[in-house]
Amino acid sequence: MDKQTGINIAEKQRLRENIAEQVRKFLDAGGNIDVVDNTPSSNTPYRGSIWDTGNRTPLLPD
Repeated sequence: MDKQTGINIAEKQRLRENIAEQVRKFLDAGGNIDVVDNTPSSNTPYRGSIWDTGNRTPLLPD
């Protein structure tokens, strides 16, 4: 059993095969998959995170 996810290898393979079959059916039926490459540029500065402030509940109003 995979310690990180708690899902065994056979279950992961079954899920992969199920997803691959669904994708194939979608494409065979005329579906289209758009791939968006949204990898950040190495020139983009780090914007920080809402957790960088040290506030334990940054999404809740003060």
